Amino acid sequence: MDDTKKLLKQMDDLGKLHRQFPTIAGTEAKVFFKDRFRSQNWIDTNTEPWKPRKDPEGKHKGKAILVQSGALKRSIKVLHKDKTSVTVGSANIPYAKIHNEGYRGNVNQKVKAHTRRKHRRTRNGVSHDVQKHKVSAHNRTLYMHIPKRQFLGDSLYLNNRINRKLNARILKIIK
Repeated sequence: MDDTKKLLKQMDDLGKLHRQFPTIAGTEAKVFFKDRFRSQNWIDTNTEPWKPRKDPEGKHKGKAILVQSGALKRSIKVLHKDKTSVTVGSANIPYAKIHNEGYRGNVNQKVKAHTRRKHRRTRNGVSHDVQKHKVSAHNRTLYMHIPKRQFLGDSLYLNNRINRKLNARILKIIK
């Protein structure tokens, strides 16, 4: 009789765990994707470090790559979850796909009218004062090359991590 109660409790606990699978997997994936920003790399079957900035000594000296305001990292959320699946991604950030997959091509920019402040400019070794002046609205085309710095996607490492976590929970219930 005691073994029957134990078996029924284990079956009940396994049923609860089965319903929690998408939540556990989604949480684990969200943590993994946010860790990519701290580690500045992508892990699948091997580790691929992100390409460093062109000017590491510039205005972003000492700052993490892909982190300016933190909006991209904060946007990683569970987008959809049902009984059998979960989708984790970046919501409402238009540049997320470009950074995740990389981009090479022309971009049209619309520059609004604005006023430039008075400043100093050095030309041919001679410093000149430039007076405050207005810049009219205009368009320009730039060639952009943004390297791939993946932080979302399928990862064998992540799948193994989720499997280990779920197997540990199953073994804990069975024992």
